[in-house]
Amino acid sequence: NAFLPGIIEQILQKRGTAILMYPLKALSQDQEGKIRTLLNGALGSSVSVASFTGDSKAEDLYAPDGSLPDLLIATPDKLNHHLTKPAIQAVLGQARFVVLDEAHSYRSFFGSNVALLLRRLTYQARSDCWFVISSATLENTIEFARNLTGRKRFRVVGCSGGPRHARYFYLATS
Repeated sequence: NAFLPGIIEQILQKRGTAILMYPLKALSQDQEGKIRTLLNGALGSSVSVASFTGDSKAEDLYAPDGSLPDLLIATPDKLNHHLTKPAIQAVLGQARFVVLDEAHSYRSFFGSNVALLLRRLTYQARSDCWFVISSATLENTIEFARNLTGRKRFRVVGCSGGPRHARYFYLATS
């Protein structure tokens, strides 16, 4: 989730939502727990999170005050199935970011379906919506991103910008 701090900063400064897509419900639940822990520890309750996977209902995305979540964690199949629901359309209308984590899994038949979903999302989302594609194992990153999203401009961030401790390598000979 190296992408998360920058996205949260943008949402806090400029408002809007981020849709975080994970290929599997189990992975999205795992990431939701980590994201909530991070947010509660760092920001308190100033960033709201909702999950839209499995047996979730689109109507449940609204908070009691009628607001929508700042971060929506979802699976592509769930979004695709409920794309015409008013709550999903409202989230898309506010979306500043669509994040595709574990992007290397969006290949073959599943990848084709996700690519078509992303084109529908692009049609309904804000014009300044950014796609963030995260994967540790993609080889042809730019080409893959273009084919998956239909967009032409991408920038590859090849490593974390965070501080690192010194590394030492020792070679032993017998």
